[in-house]
Amino acid sequence: AEGAALHAKASSGLAVGYRLIGGKGSISGSRLSLSGVGSFSVAADQAGDTNWLSATSVTNSFTVSRGVQVVNFPSVANQVLGNAPIPLQASSSAGLPITYAVVSGPAKVSGSGLILLDAGTVVVRALNPGSALWLGAQQEQSFEVTKLFRLAASEGGNLSLDVEAAAGATIVLETTADLGAWSEDRRLTGQGPGKPVRVTVTPTQNFQTRFWRVRIQ
Repeated sequence: AEGAALHAKASSGLAVGYRLIGGKGSISGSRLSLSGVGSFSVAADQAGDTNWLSATSVTNSFTVSRGVQVVNFPSVANQVLGNAPIPLQASSSAGLPITYAVVSGPAKVSGSGLILLDAGTVVVRALNPGSALWLGAQQEQSFEVTKLFRLAASEGGNLSLDVEAAAGATIVLETTADLGAWSEDRRLTGQGPGKPVRVTVTPTQNFQTRFWRVRIQ
């Protein structure tokens, strides 16, 4: 447990002993270890020896409050649906264990990883509820999940994809050949639930080597 070193001195130069007479904790040698918060009282004693009389005990009282911890939760990059579970790597400044929870969005926590379930905005929380000595703390991160798909050309025809988005939202169709650099193909405007917007793509010479994704802004 967290604690503090005790530094009483006797004018005789003899070693001082300590007693915990109030509060939750223990003393080992000159080290006070805490197991809770509240009011504490510690007595310092010197029993004397053949040359010195015992000293009058001195008592110090003080109050201990729970410490403030900070949760450090690195940002999570935007993801593509189908990626492997995302490792979550938050830490507590107090060294306490971290738990994770999905606040909103299409994902679920599995151990210290996050499994993506669908496209959308994901908000995930890293939390330590605190302990007898530390206040609780948390931090949230949000990121976007987009769908990746390959369009298969129908014989002699164009291809179409129906996308639903909130009314006024921007639908961005992007394409890539190497899953690295994405380029914007076009933008459309969402019409609301139940009113899909149709995206039509005309196959080109290199159509079969490209990947596509839809982002909702």
